[in-house]
Amino acid sequence: MADGDTRKRQPRYAKDNLDHNRSLAQRVLGPLAEIGRDAQFVGFERALQGALELALEGLQFLDGLGVDGEDVGLDLAGRAGRIGERSMGRAEPGPSREPGARLAPDSSPPRPATSHLSAVDAWGHAVAMTTSIEDGFGSRIFVRGFLLNNQLTDFSFTPRAQDPDGQVAAGGAPIANRVQPGKRPLSSMSPTLVFDRGGGQLVASLGSPGGTWITSYLVKTLVGLLDWQLDAQQAIALPNFGSRNGPTELEADRFELSLVQALQARGHTVVQIPMTSGLQAIAAARPASPRSGIRWIGGADPRREGIAIGD
Repeated sequence: MADGDTRKRQPRYAKDNLDHNRSLAQRVLGPLAEIGRDAQFVGFERALQGALELALEGLQFLDGLGVDGEDVGLDLAGRAGRIGERSMGRAEPGPSREPGARLAPDSSPPRPATSHLSAVDAWGHAVAMTTSIEDGFGSRIFVRGFLLNNQLTDFSFTPRAQDPDGQVAAGGAPIANRVQPGKRPLSSMSPTLVFDRGGGQLVASLGSPGGTWITSYLVKTLVGLLDWQLDAQQAIALPNFGSRNGPTELEADRFELSLVQALQARGHTVVQIPMTSGLQAIAAARPASPRSGIRWIGGADPRREGIAIGD
């Protein structure tokens, strides 16, 4: 920019610098940019958009420190490229850009207290709503018949690493998810609406409780609905599985021994545990004839309370 030019320079990573951001996202996300095939997701895409916006803010911050933020983004693409046919076990974080930073893992126990409902009316209006009061009785404050929630439980209850006796260790490394001003609480809630990319018609409404397992539950159900052409109940009833950057978790008593052994042969540490999803979904079924209109088929997770009903 020439001396005396008062035009405002657009930051490389500004949210409205769409061409540059899109190019960076394609290089960093790679195959993830192709998720959806012929479907468009409202919920997942919003979550990915929020993640990208946070990433862009971080890149812009690094630019201000004299660090090439785009190199950081491409480092992420390189790390994603390490995913192969064998389990890496645990994906370790990259080196911190903050000198001397030490962060401890969060050991706070999960506190399940989440519900989900999906609804579609006769005119095609749809709702996917996941709600949580965080812990069984929320904040323990009762107002006009309602318990208030407590989003603080999405943060770590301890600010620093604990010693073997469960006490906060003096001088222990800070926990990244500790309570601090200006932070957003972590959440895996993913109420999702699916639309046809071509005509924009509603295809499905779905969601689930389940804490950090929620994303895995929804991906399984979407694959069943969209790729395998199952109805909502069949897709929900599929066995649950996933990994939360640790062992490969399989729903107990739902997988053959041969599959477990095949995963172990590829380096997976397999644990079989209860995975009590609470999936609810309503999906459009193919009509018997063009004149019959859209038929909606609902499904409720047999692992928890819930029922699919309709007129």
